[in-house]
Order: sequence, then C-alpha cells, then structure tokens
Amino acid sequence: MKKISQLFFVFFFSLICNQLFAQTNITGTIVDEKDNTPLESISITIKGKEIGTKTDANGKFALVAKKGDVLVISSVNHSTRNYEIKDQKNYYITIQKKDRSLDEVIVTTAFGVKKSTRSLGNAQQTLSGEDIAETQRDNFLNALEGKVAGATINTTSGAPGASAQIVLRGFNSVGGDNNALIVLDGVPLNNSVFNQSRLASDLPNRTNDFTNRAADINPDDIESITVLKGPEGAALYGVEAGNGAIIITTKKAKAKKFTLSYENNFRWEQITRFHDVQKVYDNGLNGASVNTTRSFFGPKYALGTIFYDNAKNFFNVGRAVKHNVTIEGGLGKLGIRGTLSYYNQEGVIPNTGN
Repeated sequence: MKKISQLFFVFFFSLICNQLFAQTNITGTIVDEKDNTPLESISITIKGKEIGTKTDANGKFALVAKKGDVLVISSVNHSTRNYEIKDQKNYYITIQKKDRSLDEVIVTTAFGVKKSTRSLGNAQQTLSGEDIAETQRDNFLNALEGKVAGATINTTSGAPGASAQIVLRGFNSVGGDNNALIVLDGVPLNNSVFNQSRLASDLPNRTNDFTNRAADINPDDIESITVLKGPEGAALYGVEAGNGAIIITTKKAKAKKFTLSYENNFRWEQITRFHDVQKVYDNGLNGASVNTTRSFFGPKYALGTIFYDNAKNFFNVGRAVKHNVTIEGGLGKLGIRGTLSYYNQEGVIPNTGN
C-alpha cells in the first residue's frame, strides 16, 4: 500500500512539473497594421483562462503561456484578433484599426428619388421597416410613438381598430387638419377619417370609429420611413405637406429564386388591476327613500351577503392573431413580390374587434 502511494505521488508530481515547465515567459510587441505604430493599453488575455495583461507605452507585453494557447488581443479602437502561441519566445503582432467612418444613410425624397443625407440641406429622420414591424401594432402609426422626435400620436380610443393621427409640427390649426401628409411610394395617401355627414346617423368619427386609412398599410411591407418635419415637405409635395410628411418606401422583390415565407403572431390582453371596492357597509339606500342624497357607509352588510364583481366580470380576455404570407422572386431585372396578410383582434371590451 505504501509503494502504491509513493508511485501515485511521483506520477502526480511529474505531471505538475510537466505543466509548469511547459509554460514559459513570452514577450511581444503589438503594433498598428497600417503604420507599425506601437499600441499602448492593448488588452491581451489567454482564451479560456483568467490570465491577461496590457501593453506598455512602447506596445510591449510579457505573459506566461505555453504552446497552443490562443492570445485574444482586443482594444476599443482596434479589431479583436486571436493569435496562437508557437515555439518562439518573442512575437511581433499587428492588429487592424476599426473603421470609424459612418455608413452613408440613403433616404427617399419626393417621387421616389434616393439621396444621401449628406447631400440634403434639411434634417430628416429615417426608420427601418424592421423597427416598425417588431412592435406588432395593428396600426403602424402607433408604432411611431416614441421613435419620431417631436411627433404626437393621438388615438381615438384604446379599442381595436381605433383611428390614429400623427402631428409633426404642432396643433397650429383650430378648425383645420393638423395631420402630416403620408406618401406611399411617391403617391400621397389620404389619412383622414371617414366622414359621416351624409349618413343618417350624422355622428362624428369619435362616436363611430371607422379607422384611418393609413392603418391599411401592412407594417411587414414597409422597407423604410423618412420623416420630413420642416417646410421642405411643402416644397416637395405642396401645401398638403405643410404639416410635415411621412414618406413610406415599401419592400421590393429581389432578383433571386422564388421564395415563400410565413410569419405569425399571437397576443393576449387582460386587465389586471381594478379599483378596490369596500364590502363592509351598505350604501345606505336599503329601505330609504330613493330621492334622498346617496350616501355610503350605511349599515353593515348582513352576514353571508353575496357580492358580485361586475367590473371584473364585464371584461374579456383580448386576443389578436396575425398571419402574413409573402411570395417574392425574380429573374434578372424582373421581380415580383406579393403579400397576403390576415389580422383579427378581439378587445377586452365585449363586442369590440378589428
């Protein structure tokens, strides 16, 4: 038993020695790939281990590592590089500086003309269609809330299919229209609500809401949205854009083989907070004259009185379902893209839906 213990100790000790002797001190210099300038404060760590160091003012470093270790060289201003340790003791490593130049943003102006933001003499804001589609709002105007600087989004109610209005330049007209002009692929779109003046009911839209027409635009078909808030909108699209303009560019077919894609979305809505209702005292009208002033905190309810939560029982669980099927493809310069979308929503209030 004693010999076995001694052999195990010798084996364990030799294993540790092999690991220690395998690790050696390595040195090196980190320089910029373009001009070979020594780089200071470059982080150097061994991949998979909590061992690391930084370069000094001359770009030099020293580290304990072994053959096969991978050095992870990283910096805020340079691209991360992995470098495997070989047999040598000194290393000369170059890393590439990150390209800090901003990507040139292309926006769509009047009549579908695309220009870079640098060539424009006015301020514009551009949103991608993905940002709009990810919100999964039934009316894409509601998805712009909090994303467009200075924009005011007004909805008639919280019911499904409620009308939405976007105001970019403030409410400067008392009796007129403050809506921004919506332009869809170069074609102005009437976003006004349905006028009932010729119907028998003759009621305003906020009584019977028929939704604004921009709600018919499928958010999944939007490629980008450009917002013009200044007088440039009127210069491009006329007096109707005096309150600003929302320029929408839809997705186009790509020259590739035909593809079929399907997306769906399911949502449930439920009211979780209600007012607290006291269930101790009667309202004071039991046995009293009806024409007296209503009072609360009358006599206590009788023991065993059954209470009904009429407020909570009134509301339903709201449900929304959306299916979107897209077919696109092309050959050469000829492309075709078609989208079929189905959306159905039931509100938390009974008999409300879209």
